[in-house]
Amino acid sequence: MDPECAAVRTALATGGALDRRHIAECEACSALLDVELGGSIAEPVAEDDPVVQAVLAKVKGDSPPPLARLPSWVRHAVVWGAVGGSAAIAWAFGAGPRTPWDPLGEALAAALGAPVALRPVHRPRLRAEVVLVGLALLLPALVGLLPPVVGPIAPAEAAAGWGCFARGLLVGGLVLGLVAVSDRRKTRPLTLWLAAAAVAGGAGALALAVWCPAGGTVHRVVDHGAIGLVLAAIVTAARWARRA
Repeated sequence: MDPECAAVRTALATGGALDRRHIAECEACSALLDVELGGSIAEPVAEDDPVVQAVLAKVKGDSPPPLARLPSWVRHAVVWGAVGGSAAIAWAFGAGPRTPWDPLGEALAAALGAPVALRPVHRPRLRAEVVLVGLALLLPALVGLLPPVVGPIAPAEAAAGWGCFARGLLVGGLVLGLVAVSDRRKTRPLTLWLAAAAVAGGAGALALAVWCPAGGTVHRVVDHGAIGLVLAAIVTAARWARRA
C-alpha cells in the first residue's frame, strides 16, 4: 500500500489530521472517505477550503447504485444470499446431487472467485488473483469430468441440455448483475469482471448440480461447467466493444 494511503487510513482510525490534498488526488482514499464517513471529513475545516471542496466534489460527484452504498458485509451477504438461495430453491425442486463431488466443487468455484470479485476498493490486489480467477472459471467443467457419473449422455439428456444451460445462465446472470451493482469503482478492471463471471458461473453450476437429474459427462462439462466461461467471454467482449 502507498505510504500516503496508509497515513490516510491511520488518520481515519485515530482521528488524526487528514492529508486532504492526497485524498483529492487518490480515488481509493476518496472512496474510502465516502464509504467510512459518509462523505464528511473527521476534523473541523473551512467550508471555503478548495481542497475540501475538491474532495467532496469527487466523492459525491457520482451516484452509485443503492446496493453499492451499503457496508461491505451487507453487499457480500446479498451476493452470497443469491448464490445460496438459488441453490436451495433448485435443490428443493430438483433431484439432488448426482456425484460425491456435487455441490462442493461448484461452491468452491464461487468461493475462489469471490475474494477477487468482491474486493473492496481500498484493499490491495491479491498476489494470486489471476490463478484464483482461472481456477474458479475452469473448476465447474473439471468437476464434470470426475467419476462416478451415470454414463454416456442419453438422447433425453441431450434434449434437455440447452434447458439446463439456460437455467444456469439465468442464475449466473443474476449473480453477475448483483456483483456489478454492488461495486463502488468508477471503472472495473477486467480481472474483477472475470472474477465476477467465475462467481456467477459457480452459482449457476451449483444450482444445476442439485437440480439436474442427468449425469452424463458431456452434459455436465458442457451444459453445466461452461456457464462461467461463457459469461467471461461476454464481459470481455463487452469491454472491448466499449473501448472500440
